[in-house]
Amino acid sequence: MLVEDDQEENSQPRNTKASHLDFDWDNPCAARHFSPANSARAIHWFAVHRAAKEHLKLSFRAEGNVFTALTVRNLHVVPTGPAAIEVAEAEYIHAEYNLFSLIRGHADFLSSIETRTPTWSSIPGKCGCKLRRARAKR
Repeated sequence: MLVEDDQEENSQPRNTKASHLDFDWDNPCAARHFSPANSARAIHWFAVHRAAKEHLKLSFRAEGNVFTALTVRNLHVVPTGPAAIEVAEAEYIHAEYNLFSLIRGHADFLSSIETRTPTWSSIPGKCGCKLRRARAKR
């Protein structure tokens, strides 16, 4: 009996793979996953791939914190196929917002937005949005 108890206490765990991610927030290596540089890369990757689905080529540089403020520099959007826009460009866009208010559906999530030299040209006939006409009051 004593030999069996000793073997059980010193045995290795059977499943060494973690079934979920467990971050140690005191560890600076774990906190780097949510650094501004990594979040800006994630925003860039998501925006470029989403624009490609809409037949648009998107290029820009993102800076800042995804949760509170984001700065976009040298934004250039051009169509690669049938799209509703001809060209969209901006030298600088800075938006301050509250991401958690946006997720909760609050209308006052946007604090401020600043743009420099924005240019937008669209093709009205190719716009995918449907306009509803207001009904006349009787």
